[in-house]
Amino acid sequence: MEIKQILELVNLIKRKKVSNFLSKSLIHDIEILPNFFSDIFKIPGQNKLFITFLYEDLDWNDSRIHPDIIEEIKNGFKDYEIKFFTIDEIRKRFIKTWFYSIGYNNYHYDDIIIKEILRDKSITNDKLYSISQSLIGDNKNKLKYDETYIKTIDLMRVSGCDRIYKPLKQTAANLKHDLIQDLPRKYNETIEPYEIPEILLYELNDVLITEKLLLGIPETQTSLTIPKSAYRGLLPAIEFRFSMGEKFGMDLYNNNKSQIGEKLARILYSRTSGRDIEEFKDTQTKRTQIKYSDVIFDNIKFKTPELNVFINKLRKLEYNPELKPEKGKKSPYMEQFYFSLKIFDLVIEFKQGGLHATHEFQTTFDNDKRKVDIDGTSYYPFLYTKYHIEPEHLKGFVEFVNYLIELRVKFKSEGDKVSSNGIKIPINRCFGINII
Repeated sequence: MEIKQILELVNLIKRKKVSNFLSKSLIHDIEILPNFFSDIFKIPGQNKLFITFLYEDLDWNDSRIHPDIIEEIKNGFKDYEIKFFTIDEIRKRFIKTWFYSIGYNNYHYDDIIIKEILRDKSITNDKLYSISQSLIGDNKNKLKYDETYIKTIDLMRVSGCDRIYKPLKQTAANLKHDLIQDLPRKYNETIEPYEIPEILLYELNDVLITEKLLLGIPETQTSLTIPKSAYRGLLPAIEFRFSMGEKFGMDLYNNNKSQIGEKLARILYSRTSGRDIEEFKDTQTKRTQIKYSDVIFDNIKFKTPELNVFINKLRKLEYNPELKPEKGKKSPYMEQFYFSLKIFDLVIEFKQGGLHATHEFQTTFDNDKRKVDIDGTSYYPFLYTKYHIEPEHLKGFVEFVNYLIELRVKFKSEGDKVSSNGIKIPINRCFGINII
């Protein structure tokens, strides 16, 4: 088989995987008010909707719900093929028919609500409102997501927006969505039956924003402020999580990159060190003093006089974590770490957040010398293995880092770009943060 045919086959398999995933998925969004609950489900990329709601403990098909209300809902959704479900039908058919629940912050909210509906056969509007408030308020940790009932893919987590708690409305603005609106009623107000269609249309808009985040923005929607990744959507990111999860036998499809790095680092360190995760995951090496001379190696030397003066100044510094000031406050102790370095026409400012060049952007040409940009594979983690640096609480850490580097080199040599990029995440976690 020719290389071109192999690549076409690989792409076909990928498309089939994505197609199978989407065919087993529903995008959904829940709204809860004191006397009203609703959930709108949408098949990704199709105009099919499934709607369920409970108004003062009455299902949509209850004779006490006026037929005009249902007719108005149908008219408002005339561009879609809609089907209504009762709460009981959701319980009987949801798990059997659909595999993945896709939403935005559904890991911490919507799918916990669904779990309670599936679990509690006597659910009421009062119970649902109480659960909703507990999830939104201080008691949100009392109820947890449970995969026994439903498999969640939370696009807020996949996109990394959970790290800064970026609301869906802000995401919609970034995507240049054509309609951004607030809930038509306050969350703690009851509604009248005639207001149900308006609430559902608002809810559908949130579902469409979530779908756009998943599938990507149409190429015809051009804007200089829209990142290129927004056109691709999050399907590649989900495919990446499936692939890495299969390779390492882990559930990664509902994690941001930081969490993926943490999970992979923990499990792979456990495998290479022979230690149980519970044995080391909350441990750390505490240091009361850090001498720069201990971390700047003797073989670091410069030919440029300014840089030699600079490196010698650094070697004299000592850092005491206990003397670090509170966030936002200045300290005379910290002033010793603030200085500038001027070399040729370049001025670099060293401050608490890192180093910053203060000169304007410029391009320099020198016909007498050749400038070479060299990228070292896993350069910083490689220093751990070269100089045998490891925290006291992580025995065998050097072997672990070396294993990660070798693994990435292996994936790159095999042309496995997904795994190569994936293993880079725990490698990067090895440098600069507490990896496990």
